[in-house]
Amino acid sequence: MQTSDLFSYLSAFVTIVLALGLGDMIQSLHRLLDARRRVRWGVLPLVSAVLVFILVVSEFFSLTLTFGITRITYFGVVGLLAVPTLTALAAFSVLPDHVPDEGLDLGDFYQRNRRYLFAVLALATTADFARLLATYAARHGGRLPMTLDFWGFNAGLTLALLGVYALVAFVADRRAQAAGLALLFTAYMFGVSGWSVEAAAPDRPAAAATSPHS
Repeated sequence: MQTSDLFSYLSAFVTIVLALGLGDMIQSLHRLLDARRRVRWGVLPLVSAVLVFILVVSEFFSLTLTFGITRITYFGVVGLLAVPTLTALAAFSVLPDHVPDEGLDLGDFYQRNRRYLFAVLALATTADFARLLATYAARHGGRLPMTLDFWGFNAGLTLALLGVYALVAFVADRRAQAAGLALLFTAYMFGVSGWSVEAAAPDRPAAAATSPHS
């Protein structure tokens, strides 16, 4: 199997998982809009849905992790699917699957569901950090990063995100939840603002990529 074929093989798994999550979000949003007269809307659940959408789309950039891979084991494939699967679970849970005939309070749905949602996001963030370490080690002969800059930024950001997830999951005060969601939105947008993927030009031998993990 050539490197390009292996990339296609691996990226297909990631794409399918993420597409399932994104498709479920779109269907749930359609149901809400179709039954909009029976829906009591809320800001917090809609912001949460935007956050999950950002994460789902950002996970497509994880495809760049498979650039240049020449061999992968069964457990390597399982590890590659961990973050996309958790992200898809968040997409499945962030919006309701149906609107009852008697109507739906979207804010109540968010409050009942928020601990599950942000627990899944916390697991996804932890798995993403583990993936970052594994990717670094694979590219540096099995060695883990030893620089203060790497650990200070990446480990610090991971711990900060986990702290905010705990805040919005366990603190019932709506103002605290709104502040937490605002922090998450700022962090997410700052994180993805500089990401890009560049295809190889016809006169160049290889593609260059800039991903969240490069």
